[in-house]
Amino acid sequence: MSSQDPGEFVIESQKFGIDDNGVILAVSDGMGGALAGEVASKMAVETVSQKFLDEDPEKTIAPEDFNQSLISKLYDATVYANHLIHHQGRTDAQFQGMGATFTGIGITPEAIDLIQVGDSRAYLVRNSQIYQVTKDQSLVQQLIDAGQIQPEEAETHTLKNVILQALGAQNEIFPVSARLL
Repeated sequence: MSSQDPGEFVIESQKFGIDDNGVILAVSDGMGGALAGEVASKMAVETVSQKFLDEDPEKTIAPEDFNQSLISKLYDATVYANHLIHHQGRTDAQFQGMGATFTGIGITPEAIDLIQVGDSRAYLVRNSQIYQVTKDQSLVQQLIDAGQIQPEEAETHTLKNVILQALGAQNEIFPVSARLL
């Protein structure tokens, strides 16, 4: 773990932003070759973080606006990150085909908001129990949901690495969002 600024830490392609009103967490796993994947995941967390941490303080979400604005802001930041990564992959040959999975979480006193693209999972630990709160956006998960394979078969399935969407892979993405109270 390395400190970038007071109240901000980075672990590989993970970033945590801490504020008096809440916490923003982001994790991203790159794909498309070592360099391209690393660049894509770094772009994902940095773009979303900048949308929250580098904005004009006058435009920062006030606590009374969390219910409406936080998930919307996470969604918009994720779509913007997709645009930047997709553009980089299309205009620079060394990054062609790059992409990244992404999960962002906003934690406030009122709720936990999450956004997900791909198969980077989020878990909730409550009362000594661990709950998976996101569902992989993958071909294998679709097979499980359709009853064609059992969950225990997923780890060894030949299509286990096929994800349905990732930041940068397509021009348009459809992030999944959720709110936990």
